[in-house]
Amino acid sequence: MTVVAVGSTSFMARAVREHPAAAGWRFLRHGEALEREDWIDGASCVVNFALDPRVREGIVTDETNLDAKLARRITARRPELSYVMLSSRMVYGHPGLLRETHACAPVTAYGEGKLAVERSVADSLAPERLTILRIANVFGFEPDRKSFFGMALTRLRDEGRIVYDMSPLVRRDFLSVERLAAALTTICTAPAPGVFNLGSGVGLPAGAIAEDLIAGYGSGRLEVIAFARGDHFTMDMTKTTAQWGFAPVTEDQVRDEIVACGRRLKDSVGDRGRRIS
Repeated sequence: MTVVAVGSTSFMARAVREHPAAAGWRFLRHGEALEREDWIDGASCVVNFALDPRVREGIVTDETNLDAKLARRITARRPELSYVMLSSRMVYGHPGLLRETHACAPVTAYGEGKLAVERSVADSLAPERLTILRIANVFGFEPDRKSFFGMALTRLRDEGRIVYDMSPLVRRDFLSVERLAAALTTICTAPAPGVFNLGSGVGLPAGAIAEDLIAGYGSGRLEVIAFARGDHFTMDMTKTTAQWGFAPVTEDQVRDEIVACGRRLKDSVGDRGRRIS
């Protein structure tokens, strides 16, 4: 029996694949997982990284809901199998310290989509077999990705600047993709039923993120074109750390990981110098 990861090409799945504790995992593209079902027989746990991009727009249908498709196949073939769903902090829909006991009232299409997926999967699987992880903002070395961090890295590389349309004082919870990968190898080896937050537990000012990327890169500037307050949030990690024994993450650790991303960006540019778009 082994952990099966669906969506092998995703940003997060690639990081998990590089983790030594995932050496025995089986990674499948979502098309493979949906075309056949024999892989379910050898699984100890299934975690899905695949996401139809239409879910980000709040469009959740039988066609776009990949988690529900997998959950139905598992229930029909091996209802005793554990399933880990990767959800989002967006389902909460309000700022502040986010706890699993809070009512969900999403204010974005993506949050509404993820909450709909959560509920559909819960309708398909036995409660004792379902783990839902509500994940904070995940970051890593991701230039050219259309994420907050990816866009910051891209503009720093190409234009020598990071541009914000929000106040640099807004605090958000950022978790490095390497820490996420390490956590998932533990969680999927010993899944527990219920809803759990997964973040750093650190509310880091957006300005500090820019400062640390620029420090690692060695040059650059932050431009703030609007001072919107944005959605500040921190994940309460009490329940998750109690369940799996994770060590607390400090602000210094998160900031060091961000600096490392800036250094890696500098190394990727090398002697070519900064690219100007």
